[in-house]
Amino acid sequence: MKTPTTIYSIIIFWAIVFLTIKQASKKIITSNKSTPASTNNKYYKYTAFILTTLTIIFYSTINYLAFHSISVFNRDFPSNIQVIWKLSQNLKPITTIFHFHMIENHWTLIYFPLALIYKLFPHPLLIAFITILTFASGALLIYLIAEKKLKNPKLSLALLISLLLNPYVFQGLLLRINSDIFSFFFISLAFYFLIAKENTTKNNLLFIASSLAAMSCKEDISLYFIVIGFWI
Repeated sequence: MKTPTTIYSIIIFWAIVFLTIKQASKKIITSNKSTPASTNNKYYKYTAFILTTLTIIFYSTINYLAFHSISVFNRDFPSNIQVIWKLSQNLKPITTIFHFHMIENHWTLIYFPLALIYKLFPHPLLIAFITILTFASGALLIYLIAEKKLKNPKLSLALLISLLLNPYVFQGLLLRINSDIFSFFFISLAFYFLIAKENTTKNNLLFIASSLAAMSCKEDISLYFIVIGFWI
C-alpha cells in the first residue's frame, strides 16, 4: 500500500515535469514564429523534446516498478539515500555500507540541497525521479549545444538518441543515485552558456556558476574544467 508521502512526491514530481514541458514548448514556439526560415529545424527540436520526455517517463516507470516489485538496486542507491537522509536529520553523512564520510571522501556538496528536499518529502523514489529529470535535462542541453555548433539538426538529434540509448545510461539510472549524474547536468549547462549562448557578462557569470555547481558534485570534476581552460 502506497503511503501518502509516496503519492504526494509522485504528484509533485510530475507536476514539475509537465510545467517544465509547457514552458519549454511555449519558448520553442515563440522562437520559431520569429524565424520562419527555421521551420524544419523546429520539428527536430520537438522530436528531441519528445524523446527526452519519453526517457523521463520510461526510467521513472522502471524505477517505480523496480522499487516496489522487483527490488533491484545498486549499492549506490541505499548508501547515497542513507547519506541524504542523515544530512536531512543533521547527522554525519557516514555511509554504513562503504564505511566512510561521503562529503570528506567525495565532496558531494550537492547532497545538501537534496537533503532539504528529502526533509520535506522523505521518500527514496523522489530522489531517483530528480536524478532522472537531471540527466534528461543534461541530455537536452547536449542536443542544443550540438545544434549550435554542428549546424546540422539531424546529426544533433542522432547524437541525442545515441546518448539516451547508451546502455551505461540504463545502468546508471536503474535505481542508482550518484552525484556523477548531477555533475553531468551542470557540466552540460556550463558548456551551454560557454558555447551555445552569446559571449556576454551574464552568460560568463552563469558559466562560472554552473562550473562551481558541477564541482560541488564530486571531488574530481575540477579536472574537467582544467582541460576546458586549456581548450579556451
